[in-house]
Amino acid sequence: MGWRLTFFSTLLLAVCTGCPHAWGRRGTIEQAAAQDIDEMLHEEDCPLDVKTWKKLCSMPGNWESSQCPSECRIISP
Repeated sequence: MGWRLTFFSTLLLAVCTGCPHAWGRRGTIEQAAAQDIDEMLHEEDCPLDVKTWKKLCSMPGNWESSQCPSECRIISP
């Protein structure tokens, strides 16, 4: 029984140690999901193509002085 407990404890430790970089706050999975959501929001609401968006709306400080529509004012396309 001792070797089984040691084996499964070691396996559990190895699996749980690798998870925070993927599943934790600002992990790879959360960043990928956030990027997908940003892309979906940009595609559905913003009438600008990506090249025009980058020129007019990529800098949040310039939103008021540029011709960036309000529905295009997201951090990344």
